[in-house]
Formats: sequence, C-alpha cells, structure tokens
Amino acid sequence: MTKRTQKTVLLRVCALMLTLVMMVPYLPMGIFATTEETNVFVYEELVDYVVKTEAKTTDGYIGIPVDVVVYFDATKEAAYDTSNYQIQNGYRDTIFYVINWNGERIGQESDVSILSDYISQGYVVITVDYKSNEKAKSPDIEHSLAVLKTSYLTESGN
Repeated sequence: MTKRTQKTVLLRVCALMLTLVMMVPYLPMGIFATTEETNVFVYEELVDYVVKTEAKTTDGYIGIPVDVVVYFDATKEAAYDTSNYQIQNGYRDTIFYVINWNGERIGQESDVSILSDYISQGYVVITVDYKSNEKAKSPDIEHSLAVLKTSYLTESGN
C-alpha cells in the first residue's frame, strides 16, 4: 500500500469511529438498562419506558438490597396540564409496584400487563424488586416502601 492509500484508509476508519461516537446520544437509553454491572431486572417489553435503574445496597429500613426501576412514557409529557388529574399541586401520580417479596401473590394478570396499563395512562411507575429476600415481609416491607417513597419523591421533586 502506498502512503496515500494508508492515509485514506486511516481517515476513513477515524471518520467511522467519530460517526459512531456521535450517534451514542441518539440511542434509546433503555438498551442500557440491563447491564452486567448493575444486574437490575428490567421487563424486556417495557425497556423503552425505562427512565432510571438503580441497584440499591440497602432499602433504608430492613437493610436488604433492592433493585429499583423507574418507568415513564415520555410521549405523555406534552399532554399534561394543571387541570389533568395526574398532576395536582406540582406532583405527578406515582405508583410503587413491588415484585419478588416474601409473600403470596394475589391475582393472575401478568406484571407486564399491569405495568403497561399504568404507564399508558401516564403514571410514573417505580418497581421495587426485593429479590425474594426472606426478610421482605409484612410489616417491615411497608416501612421499607415508605422510606423508598420518601427518598424517590424527594429526589425527583415530585
């Protein structure tokens, strides 16, 4: 290869790499939701609605690790106004949905179906995964959820 050919190949490779780097901000962030580092469970069908994932080392009350995923349909944002029932006094309705706790599940409908309905109605849905920990039972789980609710609603300003 001549020097001119080598230079052309090098420039093309650099241009390709630069293009790929510039495209990263335009990728849907949901594709990064289930990384090996965090190991946070995200429902595959809802990955487009993931706003945030967090593997917390403690729930704040029981002292056990929990995974938290925040889901929201951003396309619903433009439809809100102050007369909408889902925003009152500056607060958006938020649903905390518990999975994998140490108790009996009531109902037969799938989690994905339930969560999809809430998300499509414009709610912010926060799943709290207790990872089937034996300590995640009543009444401690209620106190744990209260701590998590306070933490997330204070953090988000909602």
